[in-house]
Amino acid sequence: MYELTETECLYVATKFNDEARARLILRWEELEQQAQQQLAAY
Repeated sequence: MYELTETECLYVATKFNDEARARLILRWEELEQQAQQQLAAY
């Protein structure tokens, strides 16, 4: 059994090359942070 963070799960789940996978995950995290900031502003 493995305990993975959300980011680690994204690494496993995506089957792109390493560079593309890293860019995808960083962008996904950035979008999630922006959404949380927008919710906090209301």
